[in-house]
Amino acid sequence: MDNRVLRFDHVRILINKMLMRGSKVTREGKYVMSNVPRQLVYGTMVYEPQTIVSDTSCALSRQITIATRYSAVRGQFGSQNGSLETRVIDYQTQQSWLFPLLASAYAFRFVGKRLKWLYTDVTQRLQAGDFSTLPEAHTCTADLKSLTTSITALPSGKKPVGTTAYMGRMEHLMRCTSDIQGAEGWLKSHVVLQAFEARAARMSVACAQKLAKFVNPEEGFAEISPNLVEASVAHCQLIVVSKFIEKLQQDIPGKGVKEQLEILCSVYALHLLHKHQGSLQCHCAS
Repeated sequence: MDNRVLRFDHVRILINKMLMRGSKVTREGKYVMSNVPRQLVYGTMVYEPQTIVSDTSCALSRQITIATRYSAVRGQFGSQNGSLETRVIDYQTQQSWLFPLLASAYAFRFVGKRLKWLYTDVTQRLQAGDFSTLPEAHTCTADLKSLTTSITALPSGKKPVGTTAYMGRMEHLMRCTSDIQGAEGWLKSHVVLQAFEARAARMSVACAQKLAKFVNPEEGFAEISPNLVEASVAHCQLIVVSKFIEKLQQDIPGKGVKEQLEILCSVYALHLLHKHQGSLQCHCAS
């Protein structure tokens, strides 16, 4: 989906069939730069990733529906007294694998809608000659595309049983500590959100400090690329969690639907916090 270069050798192409949006070639064969701002070319690079994120949500929803239904009817192992086999979905190991993916399907759906709005906003700004939000939009959509597609590749439903807004508060987030006394405290959305903000902020600052030690920036990027990837993932996870929480602050039709989505939001966020607890050296709470 990204931009690529195509070269031809001894191939004749009609001039009116050439792709010449960002530059032109005259009939005499002279290359001429177009007066169209080069930033406009990147509009497509925002559109494609945001479309992929939305498609990923749909694909993951189908897969997790099949896996959940299969787990609900498939029995595996039973008690010693000869009773019916235990349903696969009743095993906690299966739930710990299945439910975070179910929550991810909803999380990606909500962030996908947000990216569609972001693309529309960026497009309108580009047409008005405002390129200020393009770099962030491009980075955000590209990283979220990578994050969501990496989750969508599911193994078999019968898994063996038993086996940017925060930047303005950077100084505050860097000094965050947690005063949560019990597990119930982590069910508060603002506590969870601040934990993700603090984690992303600290990792970004750590990367910036390491890059500052290199005379050659390109050499620095190559040297600490694993750290940059981890910081990028942390930032993307923050975006997904924040958009999930924002959705829950809206009116959601359907009896009991909002309550179930709140549970899934907690499942998604706390699953990530537990998975990446090594990078959560301190947390933030009000």
